[in-house]
Amino acid sequence: MKAFEFTTKIKKNKIDIPSRLQNEIAQSEDGAARVIILLEESPIRDESALGQLVVEKFLEGYDESDAIYDTYKIDE
Repeated sequence: MKAFEFTTKIKKNKIDIPSRLQNEIAQSEDGAARVIILLEESPIRDESALGQLVVEKFLEGYDESDAIYDTYKIDE
């Protein structure tokens, strides 16, 4: 099996194949292909991972002496 890698844009749910590869594909005997789509992802897009990172970083600075604020109540 041959492998080709290229970047493209998905337009109307269709993938444009670069012209340099179209001839190669046309020469394939049975036209069978395996398609793998990898979308670029922003690190912020994964909200759960970002939230976990924020909690971890916040707690790195947490000290036992800060525990007083966990149970502090304001008298009204």
